[in-house]
Parts: sequence; C-alpha cells; structure tokens
Amino acid sequence: MLYVEVIFTWSLKALKKGISIPKNLIFKNMKKFTLIIIIFFFASVIIIVMFGFLYNQQQKIQAINNGNPPVALTVEEAAAHSTSDDCYLIVNNKIYDVSSYIGQHPGGKKSIIERCGQEAGKIFSAIHSNFAWNLLASYYIGDVVGAVNNSNISSAPETLKRIEDFVKKAYPQAEIINVKPKNDFYVAKIIDHNKLYEIHIDNSGKILQVEVENDELDWSIWDTDSDDILH
Repeated sequence: MLYVEVIFTWSLKALKKGISIPKNLIFKNMKKFTLIIIIFFFASVIIIVMFGFLYNQQQKIQAINNGNPPVALTVEEAAAHSTSDDCYLIVNNKIYDVSSYIGQHPGGKKSIIERCGQEAGKIFSAIHSNFAWNLLASYYIGDVVGAVNNSNISSAPETLKRIEDFVKKAYPQAEIINVKPKNDFYVAKIIDHNKLYEIHIDNSGKILQVEVENDELDWSIWDTDSDDILH
C-alpha cells in the first residue's frame, strides 16, 4: 500500500505543477495498482476464513465443556448416550462427548456411531496419532465411576502383568493401553502427557526403545476389529 501512496502522491504533485505524465507510465502503474489490490483482497479473504474456522472450532469446544466441572457417570449412564446426536465415547475410563465431531471424522460417521456409549480405547489407541489424542482431549467431559472391563488387562497372563508393573514404575503418570509380547521383547502402548507412546521392554524390565506414535493408519480397522464392546 505504501507503493500505491507514493505513486498517487507523485501523480497529484505532477498534475498540480502542470507536468504531463506519459500514458504508458500511467497504464503501467495502474496495472501494478490493480495487482496489489487483488493480492490484498485475496489475502484478506484467506485470513478471514481461517480466523472464522478457528473461532468456530473453539466455540464448539466451549459449547461442549460449557465451563462445567467434569462429570462422573457409571458405565450404564454413559451407555445411554448412544446416538449420532448424543454420542459419548469411553476411552481408558474417561468420557468424551464427540456428538459435534462425528460429521468431521476422517474415517466416516459410521465407525464412531457404532461405538457411541461404549468403550473404544483399544481401537482408538491402535490407529490414532498424537494429533487425534490431543483433539479427543478437547471433548473430555468426565470420568467413569468404577473401572471399565478391559479384556487386555484382566485376562492377561501373569507375565504381562509383571511387564505392566515395570512400565508403571518407569512411567508412573501414564495410562497403559495394552501390553503384548513380540518376538523376544514386549510392546506396551501408553498415554503420557497427552501423547501416545510405544514402549519396547524386555523380560527383566529394561526399556529397549521408546517410539512416539504419529501417524494415522488404515481406517478400515474400525469396521473389522474386535474392540471392547460393552453389552
């Protein structure tokens, strides 16, 4: 815009002094002026659209949480919220109201609607990235009263429970999703500080490797998994 002001001021002074301005110079400057206006216009539109999108997302999150303290529901109470318009997901004993998010889900509405009112921790941890975990956290509304049945833990052999104890000792604040054997070591998936990690640990409790899960995987697993479904 400074360039336009300079050209305009110079042209005005030239006219006042009776100095003739070549037409080709005027035409050239007008083209530049028009181009600047067009660029400025589109830049403004992009900024407005982006601001509007971010504002709407924040409003949705605020509408969900509504400034209320976390709720405490039983499994049965959470299970009552099982429709596309009123959908609660239970993930690691935490409750999330994802009703307003269903239409935005990259994997489609069906995969979420089928799990409304149910435990979805196992499948969620299997295919989602840290971005998804952070997004899910924005829909948190409370906790389940009492533990949700988790077949991965309750039916695990004593060895897996021992490995789980090693993981708890190394990551006392983390939520353990599952622990599974793999070759000559074990793989534990945990959530620590809103990030999903894969821990490789040996039989003695020595941590061999820590990986941050970043990538979204195949969404078709939602339709074929044997998730922890509450009946």
